[in-house]
Amino acid sequence: GGASLPLKDVVWDPAGGVLVSAVVAFSALNFQGDTRTIVGKCEQSGWCLEFEKHLGQLFLQFAIHVDGEYRFAMIPADALEPNRTYLITGAYDGDGVVELLVDGRRDYEGTTWQSVQEEVTGPITVNTLPVCVGADPYKIPGVMRNHLLGWVQRVMVLGWPERHQEE
Repeated sequence: GGASLPLKDVVWDPAGGVLVSAVVAFSALNFQGDTRTIVGKCEQSGWCLEFEKHLGQLFLQFAIHVDGEYRFAMIPADALEPNRTYLITGAYDGDGVVELLVDGRRDYEGTTWQSVQEEVTGPITVNTLPVCVGADPYKIPGVMRNHLLGWVQRVMVLGWPERHQEE
């Protein structure tokens, strides 16, 4: 396995959303297996910022679990370069679009990709797993999996409170 940093269980307003960002450089964008986690709190619930293979192609994605399934914003991993530092941000406000930004953009200069986003409404499914940097927390305490091949320099996780309509 690789290095990872488990944090604590972050409780947020499940009717709201979450804003997650990481400053990260990847040592490799081709690897064995299907998933490599940058930062996450997911196991049939929660959210994660990760690399995942879909139909044999690798994507960088921000995933949230709402109404029994994961919803995504994603970009092809081949739009990124190894050994380069990126600011990656995933956002969901609880009622709208799942967003993924790389260096603050939905599309990236010099490439042809644009983030694929999903519209969704509803609370993120809550779990009691810790937030984990560099690996995926697993339901067995102390067990981590899907270690990232790279360096995470900074992580920010913020709860996004539910919006209240003005009357």
